[in-house]
Amino acid sequence: MVVADAILAVFGFIALIFASISDFKTGEVPDWLNYSLIISGFGVRVFHSLIFSDLWYLLYGLAGFGVMFGIGLMMYYTKQWGGGDAKLFMGLGVVFTSSHLNTGNFLISFLINLVFYFIIFFNQKFLNLFIGNIQSKIVRRFFDVS
Repeated sequence: MVVADAILAVFGFIALIFASISDFKTGEVPDWLNYSLIISGFGVRVFHSLIFSDLWYLLYGLAGFGVMFGIGLMMYYTKQWGGGDAKLFMGLGVVFTSSHLNTGNFLISFLINLVFYFIIFFNQKFLNLFIGNIQSKIVRRFFDVS
């Protein structure tokens, strides 16, 4: 495992934690978080590519960004996600795309990662609905609102 991959994974998990907390509190994922994730992800990839003369490491990040951009755009225009979710998805594509894939396992790894991303996002949306439902029941009971 490349040290840059570990740094990118830490960036990604920290961004997911802050995005989840912000989404629970305000219902939105802040733009500064998404843009900083994308920029820092590409920054680490560019830095690694320059130090080790490994252009493929940067190209894998661009490919991950491109694929997640397409999926995020589709989900945004079908009104399934907001813009913050789509941008966070693009940032996760940059930081969690692995450069250590051989061509035989690429499709399997891509599908596993795609399922992982969808589990994270749909789990987050389910928790928001569940917590919102519990909060509304508590508010109705406490304030005696019908």
